Amino acid sequence: MFRVGEWLVDPATRRISGGSQVMRLSPKAMGVLTALHHSEGSVVTRSALLDAVWPEVTVGEEVLTHAIAEIRKAFGDSRRHPRYIETVQKSGYRLLVHHPAASAASVDLPQSGRSAAQARDSDRPAAGEASRHPSIAVLPFSIIGEDPDQDYLAKGLTEDLTTDLSRISSLSVIAHASMLSSREQAPDPLSEARRFGVGFVLEGSIRKAGERVRISAQLIDAGSGHHVWGDRYDRVVEDIFKLQDDLTKEIVTALRVQLTDGENALVWNRGTDSIVAWKHAIGAVEAVLEYSATGNLQARELAQLAVDIDPGYALAWGVLGITYWYDARLGGGENRPADLMQEAERCATKAEAIDDANPWVIGLRVYLQVSQGDYEVAIETAQRGISKNPSSADLRGYLGYGLMNAGRSQDAVRTFDEAMRLNPLYPIWYRALMARALDACGQPERAVEVARSALELRPENFPSQLNLASLLGRAGQSEEAARYVAGVLRRAPNFNLRQAQLWLSTRDRPFEAGYLDGLRKAGLPE
Repeated sequence: MFRVGEWLVDPATRRISGGSQVMRLSPKAMGVLTALHHSEGSVVTRSALLDAVWPEVTVGEEVLTHAIAEIRKAFGDSRRHPRYIETVQKSGYRLLVHHPAASAASVDLPQSGRSAAQARDSDRPAAGEASRHPSIAVLPFSIIGEDPDQDYLAKGLTEDLTTDLSRISSLSVIAHASMLSSREQAPDPLSEARRFGVGFVLEGSIRKAGERVRISAQLIDAGSGHHVWGDRYDRVVEDIFKLQDDLTKEIVTALRVQLTDGENALVWNRGTDSIVAWKHAIGAVEAVLEYSATGNLQARELAQLAVDIDPGYALAWGVLGITYWYDARLGGGENRPADLMQEAERCATKAEAIDDANPWVIGLRVYLQVSQGDYEVAIETAQRGISKNPSSADLRGYLGYGLMNAGRSQDAVRTFDEAMRLNPLYPIWYRALMARALDACGQPERAVEVARSALELRPENFPSQLNLASLLGRAGQSEEAARYVAGVLRRAPNFNLRQAQLWLSTRDRPFEAGYLDGLRKAGLPE
């Protein structure tokens, strides 16, 4: 162990503690911190850190940037006014506060030769500790009674919940390996949390009486032992498969509200009675938020499947339309952007005829109006949506998008702040748009910080890589800017400056000129 200022660092457990605070770093972040400690206050080059922490693996410097950001966040440190870790321009990093080792405990760097089992064990967070993504173990639902149908329902429900929760990219899911019979004692949820190293546990029970079944489910915070969420479902058993589907949908939605997506999950749950269409639509949402050419194609395929199954599903039409709009902004590939915009308009018209109050439907309309240069109309569309859904964070996000592109970036920043307060589990696109709005307001340093924080959550996020490429290009940090351009081109191989102008869709010409100049300096093709 060793100390960094008032913090005690334990590489063996990856914990840092100071006063009453105890946090845990990821394995790679702890490796970086330990390497900086070994340097005894000297500058450690980026290449030396990459060789030490990522041996025999080819990675970009962005992974090191993410690790440094994680350490700074844990210490409450600032890049601009560092107390612990200093960035040495065009060189590397230096630990400002160095102390001798606190004990003789091993502080070796992580080794690439660990077994897979060792890697899994060491990478698990302790129960109840915060990590980049919430983690949950799905325990088998206990059975009350002897009806054989209950065994089937319990097994099917547990498996479906595990499968559907596993599709959520921002949630780590561990399934219990065995099922319980009616005579077995249910496992203690807190003991199971410690066993699996997760922050939350989902448990439940099933009781059948005649033609009715009662299912209870509880979400437990493993750190405090408190019940975060719980509900009870009473149903008539007519079709056991439909019952299983309905319960899976309701419970997954409730957990998404609590753990990952906030209010968005409630919106996704509305509008269809088809569990298959719902699953396709949720998959489409997940894929479109990757902001990549491949993710966009996958989202279109899934959204199309959803509307084929249920043509009255407004959310699916909205997501489908957004995939066409997004493709047009990337240049269209083999398709003409005008044709793609026409398809997006067709989807918007269908979606509005079904549910014109759905936030995704309103968002699609706002996007199309901005792309057409109808900025004030787009702002009015978002404001009308907010009047129908006063607590909607996403609609404020769409309003911020309209304000930003209309040249009202200060108003956009305030609106994005409101959206983030309304939905603390806000999606990554809030950060990407906030970074751009801050940039347009003349706050490039804050814009860089927000864009980097977005990439900490999703390292391949296209808009954030584009923002950083432009910001760093203008700042003269051409080498790092070029790496982000390379990331942009991996996501959209044909993207160029002309398409970047279409991507911006802003009437703020001075900002547009500066943004494009930054991309040009970063090496984006004409």
